[in-house]
Amino acid sequence: MRWFKNLPIRQQLILGFGIVICLLAFVSFMAYLALMEADRSQKLLYDRYFGNVHDLGTLRTHLNGERLDVGTLLELPPSEREPWQQDLQERSLANNEMIQRLLVRLRNDGPAFAKLGELKKIRESFEQTRDTQVIPLLAAGNIEEAKKLFMGVNLARYITMRDIARDLEKNEANDARRLVEETQRQSHRYVVSSIVLGITAVLLTLGLAVFLHRIVMDYIVLRRKAEQGLHIASLYARSLIEASLDPLVTISPEGRITDVNQATEEVTGLARDELIGSDFTAYFTEPEQARRGYRQVLAQGQVRDYPLSIRHVTGRITDVVYNASLFRNEAGEVQGVFAAARDITERKRAEEQLVKYRDHLEELVRLRTTEIETVNKELEAFAYSVSHDLRVPLRAVDGFSRILLEDYQGTLDAEGQRLLNVVRDNAQKMGRLIDDILAFSRMGRKEMRFSEVDLEVLSREAFDELQPQAQERDLRLDVHPLPIARGDPSLLRQVIINLIGNAIKFTRPRSKARIEVGAQADERETVYYVKDNGAGFDMQYADKLFGVFQRLHGGGEFEGTGIGLAIVKRVIERHGGRVWAEGKVGEGATIFFALPITRETT
Repeated sequence: MRWFKNLPIRQQLILGFGIVICLLAFVSFMAYLALMEADRSQKLLYDRYFGNVHDLGTLRTHLNGERLDVGTLLELPPSEREPWQQDLQERSLANNEMIQRLLVRLRNDGPAFAKLGELKKIRESFEQTRDTQVIPLLAAGNIEEAKKLFMGVNLARYITMRDIARDLEKNEANDARRLVEETQRQSHRYVVSSIVLGITAVLLTLGLAVFLHRIVMDYIVLRRKAEQGLHIASLYARSLIEASLDPLVTISPEGRITDVNQATEEVTGLARDELIGSDFTAYFTEPEQARRGYRQVLAQGQVRDYPLSIRHVTGRITDVVYNASLFRNEAGEVQGVFAAARDITERKRAEEQLVKYRDHLEELVRLRTTEIETVNKELEAFAYSVSHDLRVPLRAVDGFSRILLEDYQGTLDAEGQRLLNVVRDNAQKMGRLIDDILAFSRMGRKEMRFSEVDLEVLSREAFDELQPQAQERDLRLDVHPLPIARGDPSLLRQVIINLIGNAIKFTRPRSKARIEVGAQADERETVYYVKDNGAGFDMQYADKLFGVFQRLHGGGEFEGTGIGLAIVKRVIERHGGRVWAEGKVGEGATIFFALPITRETT
C-alpha cells in the first residue's frame, strides 16, 4: 500500500470512492443476475406447470369428452344430432389447436415432442375415421355399423391417445416438480450469495471508509500543520518585511498592490488597508514611468536601480531607486512582483553638494594651475637667468685658470698648477651640473608626442653614439628582439642613452665589458631591461638610486652628477610606467623599466 500512500490526497480519495462504487456495482450486478435467474426459473416453471401440464390435462379431459360426445351422438335420434355434431366439431378444433400449441412449447424437449407427434398422427387417423366413416354411417342410418366401427378401431386409438396424454402430463408434472426444487435451490444459492456479497461489500465499504477516514484525518492533520507552518512562515516573512527600513511592496500581475510594510505606509502617508488592492502607480510622481518599469520586470524578470519619486499625501516627494524581481509558485507560474525601494534623497543632496564642490574645486584647480604655470614660467625664466648668469663667471674662472696655466707655467710651482687644475675641474663640473639641472626640469614640462618607437634600433644607435668614449676597451652590446613601444621618441631615446651610458661607465673596470638589452611582455605591460657586468651596487641603497644627485659611488671613481637615473624615472613615470633596479656589488646591475601596452597619454 506504499504506492497508495505516495499518491496525492485527491487521487487517494478518488481511487477509494471508485473502489466503493465498483463494489456496490458488483453487488448490484450479482443481485440483478439472481433476480433475472429467478424470473427465468419462474417463467419456465409457469410454462411447464401452468402451461404444459395444464394443457396436457385439459387435452386428456377434452379427448375423453370428445369420446363421450361421439357415444352420445350415436344414441341420439336424427332430429337431435345436429347441435351435438357442431359441439363435436368445435371441441375437435380446440383439441387440435391445443396439440399445436403443445408441439410449439415442447419443441426443445425431444422425447415429449416425439410422443406428442405420435399422438397427433393417431388423432388425425381418429378424426379421419370418425369424419369419413362413423358420421356418414350414422347419417345413413347404419347405427350398429357406426357403433361397431367407433367402439373398435377408434376406441383403441382413443385409449392410446389418452395414455400418451396422461404419460406426457405425468412427465411434465415430474419435470415441473424438479424445476420447482431446482429453482428453490438456485434461489437459495443466489440469496446466500447475495447476502455474502452484500455483507462482504458492506464490510469492505466500512473498512475502506475507515481507511479513507484515516487518510482524510491524516490529511487534515497535515493540512493543519502545513497551515500552522505557513502561518509561522507568514509571520516570519512579515517580521522580515517589517524589519526593513526601506519601503517594500508586492504587486499582482494585474498591477495591484497585495502587501506593503510599515516603511511604505510612512513614505506614502496611507494605511496598509488603503494601499492593498490599489493601483501601484498611483503613488508616484510619474505613473507611466513606474508602469514601464513594471513591464520591464515582467519581460526581463528583474530591474536594478530604477529611479522613481514617491508622493506623500502631504505633497512631500521622496526620491528612490527600485530593485524588483518576479516571484513564482511551485509550478513556475508568475504570482507577482516584489519591489524594494531605497531612499536616495540624502544621496542626491550629497551628489548636488558634490557637484558644487567639484565645480568649486575645478575653479580652484584652474586658478591654482594658472598660478603654477605662472610660477613655472617664472622659475624657468629664473633658471635660465641663473644658468646664464652662472655660466659667465664659471667660464671666466675656467678661462683665466687655463691662461694662468699656459702663460705662467714656468713661474708657478707644481702645487700652484695643481690648485689651478682643481679650480678648472670644479668649474667644469659645476657647469655640467647646471646643464643637468636644466635638463631635468625641462623633462617635467616638455609636451609629449606619442608614436611607435623601436627601442631595439634606439639601443643600437645609442651604443654607436657612446662607443667612441671607450674605443680602447673590449666592449660588446647584445640586443635581444624588443617589442615596439608607444611613447615620446625623444624622451625614450634619452632614457636609452642614459641607461647604456651608465652601463658603459660602470663597466670600465672590466677587461671584457658586456651590456645586454632585452624585454618581456604580458597583457598589461612590457618590461624592458639594460643589464651590465660592471661595478654593481648594494641593494640596501636601491631606493636612493633614482633620486636627484644621489650617487652610490665616489666622484673620483666614476664621473657624473647623479641625475641621469632621476631623468629616466621621470620620463618613464610620465609614460605611466615604473622603474626599478637590481644589482650586486662587483657583479653588475640591471635597470628595469615597464611601459603599459595600452596607455597613450599622460
